[in-house]
Amino acid sequence: MTRKHYRFFAKFAAESNLSEHRINEMCDFFLEDNRAFRKAVFMNAYWDAKEAYDAYNEDLKELLKQG
Repeated sequence: MTRKHYRFFAKFAAESNLSEHRINEMCDFFLEDNRAFRKAVFMNAYWDAKEAYDAYNEDLKELLKQG
């Protein structure tokens, strides 16, 4: 897989509310697939996507409250 694929999966995991256990399983699989895979880089991408997704949801909640 390429960096583009790992970024997709980081965003997917963040937006799917996967458990930490499942994310670790994904990282183990990615490392088996590609020895150059770096969990820290993946997790940074995950947390960035999670932060953006959470902010989006908070904004959406505020908009819905306003009617």
